[in-house]
Amino acid sequence: MDYYDLDDILREEELVPITMTSEGSELGFLDPTRHRPRDNLQEGETLDVPLWLAKALTDPSKGFCRVNLPAVYGADVKNALLAAPGKASFASSPYYYEVALELNKAMDEEARDPLMQPGPDSLLFKTYSARYVEILGKCDNWKHQDLSTYALTLTASERNLLGVTYHTVKDYGRWRSEESGRIEASHVVSSGRKRKRVD
Repeated sequence: MDYYDLDDILREEELVPITMTSEGSELGFLDPTRHRPRDNLQEGETLDVPLWLAKALTDPSKGFCRVNLPAVYGADVKNALLAAPGKASFASSPYYYEVALELNKAMDEEARDPLMQPGPDSLLFKTYSARYVEILGKCDNWKHQDLSTYALTLTASERNLLGVTYHTVKDYGRWRSEESGRIEASHVVSSGRKRKRVD
């Protein structure tokens, strides 16, 4: 995690459900519905906590709780992604892919979902690949359209890809029609550091 990256910070704040596997002494403050923050959390109790806290509490050396899959990774969403990945809206889960990978690391081995594992056969990979191709197609075919409503259905990484691709396609079209007199370096290249030559 990059300390100053806002996307990393926001991703770590995504709420995930946990179930207590042992009693948590004076951990009632983790549950905002409690009136007395010094209450104990009972074994089997379920609550939502930020991802960073869930990872800390599921550390094998502590073993306070186990992570459960949020509803956005449930069977209904998986079936929708298998049927039509491009139709799914991730407006409520802008870090869908990243959180899924973090959850897999934090979950017990037997509780991990094989469809959510990293790798080319996983649902995550297939969904991202299909949506990646769709984003490229929309940018190429909808050059003069407003894509803001479409962007609301994408994850944060997909929105970044949409923005870069959309501007690249527009710049290329302008260059092809000779609207720009000279070739300019991309802002990505021009803002970077110069590389040292290796002999």
